Amino acid sequence: MKLTKLATTMLLSAILTACGGNGFEGTYEVSMDAGNNAMNKMAMQMMGGEKGQLIIGSDYTESNGQRTKFDEISVRKSGETSYLVFKNKTGEEALKIIDNETLEKQTPFMAIRFKKV
Repeated sequence: MKLTKLATTMLLSAILTACGGNGFEGTYEVSMDAGNNAMNKMAMQMMGGEKGQLIIGSDYTESNGQRTKFDEISVRKSGETSYLVFKNKTGEEALKIIDNETLEKQTPFMAIRFKKV
């Protein structure tokens, strides 16, 4: 009986692990830091309002009602820094992982932060 329970538990664990996901699925609130309030406000308006959101799924992102499918969303480590990498046929994008709740994209003019809600 114990052997059957153990085998069943191991099989279920293997199935759940195979289902995977990237560990960062969920809804994120977008904030920006452009160095001053006027630039921050302008950037937020360009993103669609005060409370921009990004939804990350197992193989897609969704923002402002627009869904983008990806071939793969995975975590990549480079030195001491980890990145959430979005790959499709045209290339890849990466967001720096600050912690389990926060992602960041650096641009030449501002930092865009994604905080899980």
